[in-house]
Amino acid sequence: MEPYLIARGQVWHDNKIQAFLLSHQGLVLERNNELLACGFFEVRERQLHIHTLQVVERYQNLGLGKHFFRWFLNYCRSREIPEITCSVFAENPAFKLYLRLGFEQLVEEETQDESVKLRLNLNRNREVNRFSRSAIN
Repeated sequence: MEPYLIARGQVWHDNKIQAFLLSHQGLVLERNNELLACGFFEVRERQLHIHTLQVVERYQNLGLGKHFFRWFLNYCRSREIPEITCSVFAENPAFKLYLRLGFEQLVEEETQDESVKLRLNLNRNREVNRFSRSAIN
């Protein structure tokens, strides 16, 4: 996320970001004490909001993001949470992943940092669920 903020002339504050993320639930994927990826999220009313999902650059495009997404789907289904939301910069490669997974862009909602707000309604219809499952296998 840091490069996207810097490109917009915004300041990245390590301490603020770290404090914010650590105040939420998180997942960390490590191998042999090496960080591969992490994600932080919170449940808001009837939705799970993904604050960040970061994959270390050399481990990108290996399907780790899809594994996290599978975990988020299972988490939501086990708790009857009908919606997953997130915000992502359009130039971030993850934006295309979210669209392939069935997320819809919420064009009516503005964000403070020029990111795009996305939503996946798990109850909307079977097509979304079928598409999401097939996209992550």
